[in-house]
Amino acid sequence: LLGDILLLNDNWFIAGLGAFLLAQLSFTFSFFRSNLNRRGLVQKAPLITLPILLYSIGFIVSIKAELGNMLAPVLIYVVVISLMLLSAINRQSTTTKKSFQFVLLGAILFAISDTILGIDKFTFAFDWDPVVIMLTYGLAQYFMVWGMTTLRKIDD
Repeated sequence: LLGDILLLNDNWFIAGLGAFLLAQLSFTFSFFRSNLNRRGLVQKAPLITLPILLYSIGFIVSIKAELGNMLAPVLIYVVVISLMLLSAINRQSTTTKKSFQFVLLGAILFAISDTILGIDKFTFAFDWDPVVIMLTYGLAQYFMVWGMTTLRKIDD
């Protein structure tokens, strides 16, 4: 919520990005800690690392010309959101099925929301950007929290 409030004013973009970065790091560590086998980030699904890496690189390359002095902060953010996705994926078969599915869906929606936000801020905007960004972001938060609350339930 703090990140969204700060992003309403373009002068506070870095502060908003920082707030989201802290949220991403919190989710990453929570997902990693909920991985009951404590495997590394890519041991469970090493092949999924490649599409996430390609997506991240593709996103940065596609908006790089517009970033200017924002390249480093946005690059750091993209790395952290990629780590969050990997930590969500790596929970497969180490937690309940529901927990895994909800957390993964939320992590994917969070990445989609941030991708649309990045496109909106740095390249071009379309009419429904704010609605799509907030809808995917809100659903992401809901699913990730729901998934973490079903972490150890047996009713899979």
